[in-house]
Amino acid sequence: MATVISKRVVTLELIVGYSLLAVGSITTWFLLALSASYLLQVSILYSIFGLILIKVWPGECQESGIGLANRITVLRAILSIIICATIFHVGSLEAGGYWWVVILSVIALSLDGLDGWLARYTQTESSFGAKLDMEVDAFLLLALSVLVFVSGKVTFWIVFIGLMRYCFVACGEVWPFLKNQLPMSWRRKGVCAIQGIGLVICLVPVSSGSFAYNIAMLSLGSLMYSFCADTRWLYMNRMSA
Repeated sequence: MATVISKRVVTLELIVGYSLLAVGSITTWFLLALSASYLLQVSILYSIFGLILIKVWPGECQESGIGLANRITVLRAILSIIICATIFHVGSLEAGGYWWVVILSVIALSLDGLDGWLARYTQTESSFGAKLDMEVDAFLLLALSVLVFVSGKVTFWIVFIGLMRYCFVACGEVWPFLKNQLPMSWRRKGVCAIQGIGLVICLVPVSSGSFAYNIAMLSLGSLMYSFCADTRWLYMNRMSA
């Protein structure tokens, strides 16, 4: 049975998350020899994430606190924020720095399937948890796509991989049928995984510009196909929604 979890409890859990954020961001700051502003930027991004999470928290959960699965998702958000903040310091990133970003990205992507599995295993699945998971995925893809762009390997079009989800949401304000619920799709999950893997491959220092270009093109092509398939399904089923 779902229990009411107050926003105060969510706030306390996010405060605990600050300790994990501190460990990860300070380690990144030290290893990559970044300026002190990096730590401030990470803190600001996490604070924004926390305020949004508290505001949209539905108030119910089937576990104590926000739940184990949601904690894993928050951990992925922390890793994504640590990665995202390096965008502002790309001029300081050398090969070793990109390798560190790749390691953090692999960990974040590896945890992607764990939160969903835990929710199913503990029978604590929720639409909110799925939504949170999807938004963290979208944020990580946006951060990685921008990093690939600023690395100079691929031109600006690579950022469309990260922007596609947000463009889809914006289009939903114009065409409301795009807001309808989509059925679970392994194709969609697989394409999302391909995006993350493809972007990480592009970031690997040993990947040449031409190789990164080809990987990025394949990734963007598969993503466009997936969104077109979802849009078609939503359009065909708009009257029954």
